[in-house]
Parts: sequence; structure tokens; C-alpha cells
Amino acid sequence: FYSRVTKEFIDSKIDESERELDQAYEDERDDLVTFYEKALDEWSKKKSAISTLELNELVEIQAQSHIRVEVQQKTNYKLFAKIHSEIEEAITELRDDAAQKYFGETYTKMAKRLALDKEDKKGDKKKIEALKILYPDRIIEVRPK
Repeated sequence: FYSRVTKEFIDSKIDESERELDQAYEDERDDLVTFYEKALDEWSKKKSAISTLELNELVEIQAQSHIRVEVQQKTNYKLFAKIHSEIEEAITELRDDAAQKYFGETYTKMAKRLALDKEDKKGDKKKIEALKILYPDRIIEVRPK
């Protein structure tokens, strides 16, 4: 499932989260403080992504969406590892395509460069984070009932 959010909507959610966070601090509700800090962080990442990608609207995969892998107890580990590897490769390929479209180079190239350049002279960290919002790697493993 996809959702679409605009800069204006993101800004309103950031404002709302900040107000709720302030209230949670005032009420000394540590559980709500943690919740609204996380929400504020997520909205801030989306704001950064929409800016980095130079979009008016961010189309993203909803947070409830994930890749579900059912693992039989007798599954050979090599097969299990191969399946995970294939999933990760597919996600990387999607990120590579998007990176090429938005930045003129692949996600893989930027990730390797960032690993070697701790100062992030090319600004790869923001670009990589934006691509991870477009194509998150939410994988869950379950055992069949």
C-alpha cells in the first residue's frame, strides 16, 4: 500500500507532534514522550527525504507494509539465506533505479562511498536515507501455524 504526503502535510504533522511532545513532557508521561519523539523523528526524516528528492509530494510504502517470509522449521539454512539475499538484492535494485533517476548514480555506489568517507563530503547520507524511505527493507520472518 502506498500513501502520498505533501510538504505542507508533513509540516503540519511535525507541528502537531511537537505540540503533543511538549504536552507529554508537561504531563510527565514518559511513555508518550517516547512515542511522540519517535513520531517527530519519522516526520522529520520524511521532510528531509522530500527536500532531498526535490519533490512536491512523497509517495511512500505505508509503515504497515512489509515483506513476510514464512519459514518452515525444516528449511535448509542455505535456502533460507538465499531467499534473504534475493530479497535484499531486489530492494537494492529498486533503490539503485531510484538513485539513478534522482541523483544520476546508483544507491550501491553512494553507499560504498559513504562507508569510505566518514565526513560525507558528497552528502550521500541524506540521499541514502531518502531512498530508504522510498524503499524500506521491512522483512519479517514467521513460522507457519
